[in-house]
Amino acid sequence: RMASRQRPSRQRLSRSSSVETVPQAGVADSPADADVLAQALGELDTVRNEKKQLEAALKRQQEEQAKQAQHCYELQQSQSNEIARTTAGWEDTKRELAWERQELARAKHDLAETKRIYERRVSEIQYRLQ
Repeated sequence: RMASRQRPSRQRLSRSSSVETVPQAGVADSPADADVLAQALGELDTVRNEKKQLEAALKRQQEEQAKQAQHCYELQQSQSNEIARTTAGWEDTKRELAWERQELARAKHDLAETKRIYERRVSEIQYRLQ
């Protein structure tokens, strides 16, 4: 028979990163061991709760970032569409102006031709009247 019985234990890292030996659940041999175990389990619950809170906060932050990213994408798309519409409008306006210039050039040419015809007629009439 062994002179001293050792109880099974497990190691865990505390917040200070030192290794503590904590008795396994149900193996407390004395009230002091039970207090240590209760304290360790309380710390474990606290850490788990903090982890849950941090995970929830991280999830909310990620959701907010996703919303902001979506909003930025939609804004960028809207601006790109507006730029495309404006550019298309400018192109349409340039085509219309080019067409109007051609029409104006034709009208000037026609007016000059008409002026020459009338000047020739006036000249012919004046010649006849002399």
